[in-house]
Amino acid sequence: MRGDRRAPTTSPFRRAHEWADTIEQSRGGTGLPGDCRAHFASVLTATGEWTRAEAEARTACEEALRFDFGHVGLAEYELGVLALRKGDIAAADTA
Repeated sequence: MRGDRRAPTTSPFRRAHEWADTIEQSRGGTGLPGDCRAHFASVLTATGEWTRAEAEARTACEEALRFDFGHVGLAEYELGVLALRKGDIAAADTA
């Protein structure tokens, strides 16, 4: 099983990762808001950090459900992509 591989330091995904880490630090380490988490889950998926991507996507679903259904959809999509990459067709279908 693949996963948790880091992207090269020059990639756009790496820069997005750094951007998200900076925002999180500026918020006192409390995490990103739900809508940002949904996008960050996409970055984590693309950079191979599947475990963290899944956690961020699940949290984004819970947080964004209160105010932004579009980002819930994005987070659910990422959960489906992760499930497919892991070979879990049933979980992908559920997402």
